[in-house]
Amino acid sequence: MEMNSKVLITTSRRPSPRTRSFIKDLVSLIPGAMKINRGHLTMEELTLLALSKGCDRLVVVGERKGNPSIIRIYDLQRGGVHKNIVSVKVLGVALSREIKRPLPPRQPRDLYVKVESDEVVDFAEALMKGLHLKVYVNSIKIRRETLIGILRKDERDENNAILEFMNQKNEYVGPRIKLGRVREMLKG
Repeated sequence: MEMNSKVLITTSRRPSPRTRSFIKDLVSLIPGAMKINRGHLTMEELTLLALSKGCDRLVVVGERKGNPSIIRIYDLQRGGVHKNIVSVKVLGVALSREIKRPLPPRQPRDLYVKVESDEVVDFAEALMKGLHLKVYVNSIKIRRETLIGILRKDERDENNAILEFMNQKNEYVGPRIKLGRVREMLKG
């Protein structure tokens, strides 16, 4: 992430326990991320709260039938203005506790995205733009505080992608997320 970049992650109103667990998983993996229980806060109130905490991004995870279904990323601007810059459909989630994967002992300092095929470049670009993530280039120095997000096409449908996370010991950590349909709201 860019230096001093912070992300506030929350849910739509009245989230299911599964969506709350997903938020917990995400916060442990994304550098500079913090979560908040939304309660009755409006988007304007969330924006002002995020800005007061020094955040430049607001991530809202929506749900359908008790499962995470969409990740909307907002760019925050002074005066309480928020603009939806990226929306990514979530087709499925295997939570870290469900697949018996540990979470990192502390939030990473860096999160790189490794793109494993050309079909998932749109997903990588959306994550980079929305969350200031770095792209994995052939060789990087992996420190103890670094995670790699492995982004590959879904073998069942090449229009979808699978996102998993790996630590410096090449061990999978955190959830497995199946993504579909990236929509960038603002270009540039």
